[in-house]
Amino acid sequence: MKQILIASLMLSFLSVNFIKDLSFINSSAFAYDIKSGAIPNNASVKRAVHFFTINVPKTGLSSLTIQVPNDIKVNGKIEVRNQENKLVNNTYSIANNQVLIDFSPPASNNETLMIRLEDVSATGLGTVWIYRLYGTTAKIDTTIPLGSRQVRTYDN
Repeated sequence: MKQILIASLMLSFLSVNFIKDLSFINSSAFAYDIKSGAIPNNASVKRAVHFFTINVPKTGLSSLTIQVPNDIKVNGKIEVRNQENKLVNNTYSIANNQVLIDFSPPASNNETLMIRLEDVSATGLGTVWIYRLYGTTAKIDTTIPLGSRQVRTYDN
């Protein structure tokens, strides 16, 4: 019993130190108070718009990589707006089920960005699409996972 107690204390100490080492990441980047959706939200529409929000980490964001689900194809432009609905200066590329967005200047901390993917078509019959997000912070040149965003569509 004593060994189990000591092991659990050590494990909690290690996990607290690990989390403290990651304190440069704004925990709101992983929050569940995000907005996401599709316009129109019918799964069979070939030129839909998928959108979701992301909270910028404390260190800022110089680039964002969006891993597009396998049965989704993004054919149109990518638009990024901040919480004040102003366009955010960026360049983007779409290749190999990935969208890479470079921000110039980097998106600043405590900003909420609305990512809008236009001319999206689904080749499969799925109705829940999971976009995985990765970012490169402005202060350190390291890619960090920023979680995932779920976009739901419906079969009519």
